[in-house]
Amino acid sequence: MKDFQTLTFQNIDNVFRGSRSVSREEQLAFFSEGEQDLTSCSSSLEVKDDGILHQYVLVKVLDWDKAAPLSPSIIQPQFIIEAKNGEKYGAFGKLHLNKVEPADTSNLRQLKVILKNLAKTQAKYCSVNEVDNTHIEYILENVAKQVTSLSHFQDIDQTEIDTALENLQRTADKLAKTLNLIVQSQWFSNNIYISSDNSNVVVLQTSSGQLLSPAYDAVFLIFSLSNEKFRQDHFEDLMDYYFQSLAQALRCESSELADKITEEYIESQINVLLPIVKLALISNIVHDENSEPFKKLATNLKRYLKFYHLHQEDIYHAIKVKLSSTDYDLLNYSLERLGESNGHLGDYFNVKVAVQFQNREENFQLFAKIIFAESEALSEIIDSGIAEKETFFYRTLHDLSKLHGLHEIMDFAPKCYMCGFRGLILDDLSSMGYRALAPNALINFEEFQTVLDQLAKFHATSVILEERLSEKAGHSVRFDCQYPQMFNENIIMQTGSMGEWMNNRFKSIFVLLEKMSEFKKDLGFTDKEIEERLQNIRTRLFKDLQSSTSLRNFINHGDMYVSNMLFKMGGDSSILDGKLIDFQMLRYLPPALEVQFFITVAASKETRYKYEKVLQYTYYESLSKYLKKFQLDPEAIYSRKHYEEDLRNTKASALLVGYFYACFVSIDPDFKKEIMHDIEKINYYLVNHHDKYFDVVLQNETYKQQIAGILESLVDCIKGDS
Repeated sequence: MKDFQTLTFQNIDNVFRGSRSVSREEQLAFFSEGEQDLTSCSSSLEVKDDGILHQYVLVKVLDWDKAAPLSPSIIQPQFIIEAKNGEKYGAFGKLHLNKVEPADTSNLRQLKVILKNLAKTQAKYCSVNEVDNTHIEYILENVAKQVTSLSHFQDIDQTEIDTALENLQRTADKLAKTLNLIVQSQWFSNNIYISSDNSNVVVLQTSSGQLLSPAYDAVFLIFSLSNEKFRQDHFEDLMDYYFQSLAQALRCESSELADKITEEYIESQINVLLPIVKLALISNIVHDENSEPFKKLATNLKRYLKFYHLHQEDIYHAIKVKLSSTDYDLLNYSLERLGESNGHLGDYFNVKVAVQFQNREENFQLFAKIIFAESEALSEIIDSGIAEKETFFYRTLHDLSKLHGLHEIMDFAPKCYMCGFRGLILDDLSSMGYRALAPNALINFEEFQTVLDQLAKFHATSVILEERLSEKAGHSVRFDCQYPQMFNENIIMQTGSMGEWMNNRFKSIFVLLEKMSEFKKDLGFTDKEIEERLQNIRTRLFKDLQSSTSLRNFINHGDMYVSNMLFKMGGDSSILDGKLIDFQMLRYLPPALEVQFFITVAASKETRYKYEKVLQYTYYESLSKYLKKFQLDPEAIYSRKHYEEDLRNTKASALLVGYFYACFVSIDPDFKKEIMHDIEKINYYLVNHHDKYFDVVLQNETYKQQIAGILESLVDCIKGDS
């Protein structure tokens, strides 16, 4: 017989024996009526050919490319049987399936073996096929309608369903256009056989496979070969194992291919594929709607449709980290969007989670930030790597700090339970009595003392770690050499949308000088001289934002204004504690510029003029205290003399950055919100008509006094500029 010959029961001499004893007539009816799924019943076929009995396993198949498979573990059918209803079944020789059995459910060791074999096969495919994602698409509408019409989903508002699915389709479309690794999806749970010692995996090729991301098959296999509790315990580790195996297999083929498996690639793949796989799997087992696996999976998907910003698997991870255990039962979770977010780079949510842990119910209130941007300039900031920086802070820097015994000074930031390129889950500090100030709030002397002490802890942490790592390595270790991409500038740019944004803020200085003409008169310079001197300060600013070659560099927060801190107040309104948040703009500099900038942008004119020197001194005392706590000499690391010189040298730069910020973040929050949600108003006020912008914002006396104080100090720097 020829391979892939299509036969019917009428033109082949055969005797069929299924899982039960049936006559040939019964089996013909079975095929024509399609009452049973051969892919799940291990049906067999015996064919006599020239007096020789051949035994086959029958599995439903689709059309496929009959090219030779890239892996010896992939077995093609020897011929096809077509039923009266047009469905086709592949006949796979039983000799190929000797000593192997269908894969088990929720078997960790087997799944790892299967995923490793999958990765090797996919790597081979990627190495011999050009990437062409022209025809790659995830069409979700039909399967989504089928699934969400089921009774299990009837209590979800249709608007919630539509919103979640529209977001998923949009994200999937974006992912499809940028796929840089593509394979033929051919691995399904019912066509995988594995030996009892887990040494041999056999895959029955039942279709040519749809061109998809490699990770699709991995996610699909994990979900179809496990139950919900197993995935709670092992999904994350299995995905890590799969991607490590894929990267290793790709590296054997091509280092260029392996380099495509980045942390961002992994996260984006899992984020999109999780709900797609859940939809596909539920549509496949819809006939089993009353089974426990179906109900658990449907509940999982249902929660995603209601709260699509996070997956249930994200919640599993967060609670595992919080409890240091996976031995709990997730009872429920919900997300509630916060009305105000102070910043512009994300949606903020309260996350409530209920679990059963150690025979009692536990309720946790967490906080989630999901990253997105409201404008092109802010999108450019996100694309520049801010999520990568915050991930570096919470994964790398935080973990290193705990490893080297610095946990006692790591309380300057909230605890993190999940972080990545989409966002993060933290302790909800509001439930612990912390509160955010309005983005245009100005803080008092006591609040400054609290925040500067926490900032000194943060700065000290990076240097203490460098010293510990240097001692262990036997040579000097510096974070800018270890992680050079983590400290690229994100905000004060010379090019791109952010460059244009900052250039417009720079131009607005000249408009404000006309509005506050007393400062311009006091200068006694021509417009050209003023512009030249301001340009000199801006040029110096770009230099000051680069790591120093003469002074000790520290990891800086990079975005130190009041929206990025939280305060815990006592009953008498006294300050009990403060936290730093949003570590998205990290820099690697001596700390004087950041200290001066923070005081400039967060203080009123009166507070700054009265307490600036005291606050600068307070910061250095705190920095020295924390360095000494870990047996480091502040004078050897960053002496007071160097600090004071650094303050003088970066004063003008700090004032200019302070102006860039205060000019916008200190305005009335309602007016800022009105501008940020209307591109025409952004262009009108912030690009083309700075005079009209100041006509509006200078009506607020607090803003007027603050910006006038900054401008006055900047004018003093212009006077002193040579």
